[in-house]
Amino acid sequence: MCYAYGRATKAVSICPPAYYADLVCTRARAHKIELFEDVRSISSNERQAIGQRSVHDSLKNSMYYI
Repeated sequence: MCYAYGRATKAVSICPPAYYADLVCTRARAHKIELFEDVRSISSNERQAIGQRSVHDSLKNSMYYI
């Protein structure tokens, strides 16, 4: 299973699902700041930008975080 990591051409030391989970969590923190930050500390401009944010339709069903 350690040979199945999409970002490496050789075996990796940790199981690829763990690497992918870390990538997903990092990306989620970037996309869903309202879940990780205190909402009161976010400015009104940032709140408005959060409401308008979305993933492009061609990326919705892919693992674009790789």
